[in-house]
Amino acid sequence: MSSRVTLLKHFILFLLLGLTTALYATPQYAQETSLSCVSCHVDPAGGGELREMGKGYKLSLKSSNPQQKEYSKSYMKLLILFLHIFTAIFWFGTILYVHIVLKPKYASKGLPPAEMKVGLISMIIMAISGIYLTLSKVDSWDIFYTSTFGILLTIKISLFLIMVLSAAYVILFIAPKLKNPDKKILDLDYRDMSLGELADYNGKDGAPAYIGYKDKIYDVSQSKRWKNGGHMKKVSAGEDLTQMISQAPHTEEKIFAMPLVGELLATETKEENPAHVKVFFFMSYMNLTIVVLITFIVTLWRWN
Repeated sequence: MSSRVTLLKHFILFLLLGLTTALYATPQYAQETSLSCVSCHVDPAGGGELREMGKGYKLSLKSSNPQQKEYSKSYMKLLILFLHIFTAIFWFGTILYVHIVLKPKYASKGLPPAEMKVGLISMIIMAISGIYLTLSKVDSWDIFYTSTFGILLTIKISLFLIMVLSAAYVILFIAPKLKNPDKKILDLDYRDMSLGELADYNGKDGAPAYIGYKDKIYDVSQSKRWKNGGHMKKVSAGEDLTQMISQAPHTEEKIFAMPLVGELLATETKEENPAHVKVFFFMSYMNLTIVVLITFIVTLWRWN
């Protein structure tokens, strides 16, 4: 419970940062004159074609102290921009790896701690750096709906917020259910099941260790030779071992001595995922789609 409260505090901190009032973290000249980038540049984001005022300032630099030229660049902004882009690449790469290589089913029985930490840290860094970069370029709300740059930025921020809110929901409400699945099936003394269902009883994460043998299911959880669902580093619980008995140094009598817990069904039964697993799958693929959309928006920025 304490970990969930800590995570909630992180998201509240992010929301408070999102409500921070405007700052003028612009290059030295803009800081001294309280002017925004658009005062000297045609592009509200700065750089590129200059307006008359910008051309005049550029000419004035030629006759001034050479050290003054350094003021036209913000090294802090450069560092934060690098951190923002690097974190985005790292985070998006993790999402693509989990969804394309591992598949969401990999995490449907418990969120991987490493991937979850990467996501949380990435969101916090991207939120703080994104706020800084946005406020350094924008000094008027009009830009968000009157320019191509502002409209794309609005869409990008909205998509990011959707990812943050969905992540908060999954961590606070879905993850506990994935980590602690419904125990009613595990509590049954005798139950017939398919080979697919038998795979859930592998002796790991608190599940009992069951094995299949000659259309029967046996409980080997109490055997010292089946610790953590593994036997002699050769076979694992949750499988049908009928064809492997010939490789064992003992007879089938050892298996018959184990508690019989059910029948192994010949046909596969289709078990519908619970509601929280369906929500998890939906949000997983939704975030994957958002990653593609944000990448496309960044491409449009460069294209324009």
